[in-house]
Amino acid sequence: MMENQLTTSYKQRLQTHIDRYLQLVTDYPSVRFHEFYSLVGFANLENPKQLLEVPAEGKILERFYPDAIVTRADLVPVKSTKKEAYILTDWSLSNIKPSYYDAVLALAPLHHANASQKKNYIEGAYTCLKSGGVIAFGEVEEASNLSVFLDEFVDQHSYTNHQGEYPETNFSQVIEDAHFKNVISDKLNCNWVFDSETQLCNYITQLFGLRPMDEKLLLTALSDLLGFEMVGEKIHLNWQLLFFRGVK
Repeated sequence: MMENQLTTSYKQRLQTHIDRYLQLVTDYPSVRFHEFYSLVGFANLENPKQLLEVPAEGKILERFYPDAIVTRADLVPVKSTKKEAYILTDWSLSNIKPSYYDAVLALAPLHHANASQKKNYIEGAYTCLKSGGVIAFGEVEEASNLSVFLDEFVDQHSYTNHQGEYPETNFSQVIEDAHFKNVISDKLNCNWVFDSETQLCNYITQLFGLRPMDEKLLLTALSDLLGFEMVGEKIHLNWQLLFFRGVK
């Protein structure tokens, strides 16, 4: 795949609202429950003790791994609290302990990285893992409905723009080239779930740093580009990621 020279860098995309992003995910854990559930299921870990999440998400993994210590790192500075400090790193995962973690887990970590940065991330994860450790992550797939939503609608209506360089199924080769074994990939549906249309609009607006807009405009775009439906009393927004897993 040719490198997209217009890719919006991770720093451009998140440095202005990373703290709000993390707080939103933490405050509404049920919204992306299925996404984390899919990640955890695909990772298929047995009693992990040390986990690395990079880039960082809100504090959700602890709900699935109550006996594990979750270390979070990010490529832009995150405000530290007494409860948790975030490691500032880069695409090579510098400043992170080598041969220490049972797993490196992430959701959509790579689509703001160019080809060489993607390679550095995978190789950095290999270095951070213990022997037998697992890398597992979900990503937006190239030419998917979700990539169109991000690169057209979010790009047009956000403060920081959005252009991604998304992996395809053949990205497994990059993981294998970094010496990971038993590399697998699969597309999984992991719908985001909301209590109301207002919650849906507020969450999407804040998470993606969108400019204020009429709720009807946003709902129409989400319906046309992604699709959503009522399931019982909840709104399910279609969300599909391409998951990868490899073993050191």
